[in-house]
Amino acid sequence: MESESLAITQENWVPVDQAYLGVLRVGFSAAHVIGLATASVFAWLLPDPAHYFCFAIIAVLICSFLWLFFIWAPKSCARTRYLLREQDINLQKGFMFWKMVSVAHNRIQHLEVRQGPVERHYGLASLIIYTAGTMGSDLRIPGLTLAQAQQLKAQLLNSINAEALDANEPL
Repeated sequence: MESESLAITQENWVPVDQAYLGVLRVGFSAAHVIGLATASVFAWLLPDPAHYFCFAIIAVLICSFLWLFFIWAPKSCARTRYLLREQDINLQKGFMFWKMVSVAHNRIQHLEVRQGPVERHYGLASLIIYTAGTMGSDLRIPGLTLAQAQQLKAQLLNSINAEALDANEPL
């Protein structure tokens, strides 16, 4: 049966590199440091009764940082994976809220391998897939090694080019 051949099983999914956990943690840390610094400045500048509000914000920021750093980031990293099939590419991610995105090869307009400074430090990259009819990207696969991202991009380009050649052949 065709539906059985198209079934997506768990063993087919490719997990992202474990160094992606570091990228997530650096992002959470940077955001929380900025928030803590801002709340601390306001606590120092505001009159006495407002200090308590700023200290409450600082406490919330510290708790959210600890939760994101030690629980969310590891579980989110462990559950981020992709699957390249003959006709499409899929991304599955999320910790509390799951998200699965599928993009058919024939919808892909262009591909981009991107590395930010933190990703570059960890030797990682993201493959960004743009499809027809959208202003932004439709699929971003983070946490790939640079070699993986470039190889995946080449595989997708070969698939797209093969489909284009098949479509141009006379019947």
